[in-house]
Amino acid sequence: MTNGWVDIKNTDMMLIMGGNPAENHPCGFKWAIEAKRDRNAKIISVDPRFTRTSSVADLFCQIRAGSDIAFLGGVINYAIENNRIAHEYLVNFTNAAFLVKPDFKLPADTDGVFSGFDAEKMSYDRSTWNYSGSGGKPQPNTPGMTTGQNHAAPPLPPMPENVDYDLTLQNPNCVFQLLKKHYSRYTPEIVERITGIPKAQFVKAADTFTSIRTNGDMKQVATVIYAVGWTQHSFGTQIIRTAAMLQLLLGNIGRAGGGVNALRGHSNIQGATDMAGLYDTLPGYLKVPTPEDATFDAWMKRTTPTSSKPAPWQSWNYYGNTPQFTVSLMKAFYGDAATKQNGWAFDYLPKVDRDYSWTHLWDGMYNGTVKGMLAFGMNGVAIGPDTNKNIDALKKADWLVVGEIYADETSEFWKSPRVLAQGDQKQIQTTVYRLPCAGFAEKDGSFANSARWLLWKNAAVPTPGDCRLDQAIVAQIFLKVRELYKKEGGKFPDSILNLTWAYSDPMNPPLFEVLKEMNGKALADLQDPVTKQQIKAGQQLPGFAWLKDDGTTSCGIWIYSGAYTEAGNQTARRDPSDPSGMGVHPGWGWSWPANRRVLYNRASCDVSGKPWDPSRKLVWWNEDSKEWVGDDVPDFKADSAPKDHMGPFIMNAEGVGRIFAPLAAFEDGPFPEFYEPIESPLANLLHPERSTNPVVTKFKDADDKFGTVKDFPIICTTFRLTEHYHYWTKNNPMNVQLVPEPFIEMAAEMADEMGIRGGERVKVSSARGEYIAKAMVTKRIKSMLIDGKKTYQIGIPFHWGYRGISEDDGRTARDLANQLTHTAVDPNAHTPEFKGFLVKVEKV
Repeated sequence: MTNGWVDIKNTDMMLIMGGNPAENHPCGFKWAIEAKRDRNAKIISVDPRFTRTSSVADLFCQIRAGSDIAFLGGVINYAIENNRIAHEYLVNFTNAAFLVKPDFKLPADTDGVFSGFDAEKMSYDRSTWNYSGSGGKPQPNTPGMTTGQNHAAPPLPPMPENVDYDLTLQNPNCVFQLLKKHYSRYTPEIVERITGIPKAQFVKAADTFTSIRTNGDMKQVATVIYAVGWTQHSFGTQIIRTAAMLQLLLGNIGRAGGGVNALRGHSNIQGATDMAGLYDTLPGYLKVPTPEDATFDAWMKRTTPTSSKPAPWQSWNYYGNTPQFTVSLMKAFYGDAATKQNGWAFDYLPKVDRDYSWTHLWDGMYNGTVKGMLAFGMNGVAIGPDTNKNIDALKKADWLVVGEIYADETSEFWKSPRVLAQGDQKQIQTTVYRLPCAGFAEKDGSFANSARWLLWKNAAVPTPGDCRLDQAIVAQIFLKVRELYKKEGGKFPDSILNLTWAYSDPMNPPLFEVLKEMNGKALADLQDPVTKQQIKAGQQLPGFAWLKDDGTTSCGIWIYSGAYTEAGNQTARRDPSDPSGMGVHPGWGWSWPANRRVLYNRASCDVSGKPWDPSRKLVWWNEDSKEWVGDDVPDFKADSAPKDHMGPFIMNAEGVGRIFAPLAAFEDGPFPEFYEPIESPLANLLHPERSTNPVVTKFKDADDKFGTVKDFPIICTTFRLTEHYHYWTKNNPMNVQLVPEPFIEMAAEMADEMGIRGGERVKVSSARGEYIAKAMVTKRIKSMLIDGKKTYQIGIPFHWGYRGISEDDGRTARDLANQLTHTAVDPNAHTPEFKGFLVKVEKV
């Protein structure tokens, strides 16, 4: 999330797609309402259903689930054709002027795929996805990692150090002209045929959103707001990418009221990804080592980008500090055992050799290679795709450990209606251990919200009985394992025996000590060469600028450095003052990185360093003091004068925002292309010969079934309710009373044709399973014309299952909505396609 919740109040225009914040993020949605009230901001709601968000929108477009890239690509085409672009921003702050290699080809020229596609391996050779120019070194790709169909990724060529460019944006091989050509096919007519949004309505939406750039005006600003309605597709990453490109095209990134803003449904989803919740990252988004990385130096050489400096641009390339971040991380992991002589304990780290994402782990359990699982705070049977396959996987496991406050579908998977119907409970040999974990109100600690704000909370009540905090359970497991290694030895015990564990209570590490460890400390006396500020050995670091690659600093996650300094726990601050009046609130908690609230905020100013809109200024160049100053922490080199022409996107090697994504950025294309969902009612109208994402991951086990429109003519999507919080509110009497049972939301016209009345039971079937619930007949969903054919969509909330208050009456054994969803996943983020699949509907 580039900006933050409170910053939404600064916007003039909101495009809300792939999310329904009025219902799913009701507290945060107040900032959207404030923007409407105080700034007369407009809301465009694009959704398969007319939602509570839609009810307060200025314009609503009902879209076919899974056709978002066609809509966004159409808006990009409209903006270019009507010259509603931020030209100065585009030339100076993005790679629009960069020239691309002449042998790069677009899908329009190659039967629906980009150049380099290998049909046999179902993967791309991405060497043509590169700038033209000279110099450079091999890119930080991930050799040995796998692509969509489990084939090794090819090695990547260098990114040129000196990139060719055309500031007039007229060269046919410059990024802007390629973008223009690529999306020229996304006309209002084709958008209507693909999305089902009538042409006039789409044009009104595109005209409204891009109107902020009429006549080149740069004062107004727009934001894009999304949630899992975008991520949960077989091309979800590329939907979000399209939105980012649109915002770069319009000059909305880095500005107050702008950005691309992801809304999280949990308080710490941001924190989970920061802390390496993904298999292919280390804390702070550092890249994991692979088997090809023989040494620490080889690992750093591969993963540390070098600056690409196409004159007249300059790049700070902040990821050039990867060795400083990584050595400090290794010192936090292994302390004195990590030395320069042993490569900072590089051999202690596992080397990731394949895809270990969520669906692959469960597939491994299904096929017998994963023998057991620890499931804490995650109801895997309920949240994963294809519930039946998940249950079949657990039936084959040797053991399962669940840490929860309630019994859930995972911890009692053998009680599912399907298992009961099969009558094979006695054949299940899985040993299940259920541990009583503490609930969220019984824990202290920090969490990172959608806005990247780290906020400390205190425990409200003590844990009851023998319940334990998560860290106490993890600590006990670790200490017992280490005890076994000390006693019995074992193959390569070094990484276990040498792991640092210097907490005041080793059996229950206080979380404020863990946060101090994350922040980092000096391991020797340090002095800043410019300011002459000194830090003594053992003191907390002020921020990540102090990190060293010589072993004199430790830091558990570089982006959190500054969260717990010598001044104390910055995440516990609660100063509500806001001198800017723009919702910066610099003393409220702490925001990563460096307490910065808006990322890339140097882009809020023009080339000379003056804010595009003086009434909403975040940072600016102070000519007197020769530095960047402002109400926010400048996301820039403080003394880099505008005349130096350093790019504002300091985390990219080029220093500019990437409209074209070179080389290793994405598995499925440097520009997003519209592909149909894996289960779709029609062939791709842009290229029928290549209908779906060509590098998508599809599993091929007996449970991995996929349907066609012939047998399953209805589009289905899943959604959440305000009154329920995923699955555990089934155990709260108040929530159960508010919405006591599941339902299937369907169009009144469809219900009339089928003879179904509201409240009657209907059965929804997919190629994987079936789901029975009462019909909620509504006018919030209407039939759509998809390429001239009347098509229906339905929606199913996913909060129910076979464990909970209403299920415990002995008469109601409910199935899970994800019995209907399939296991195909996005090739970049590995997210399953929950938000668009095919079903049939029958009256029970």
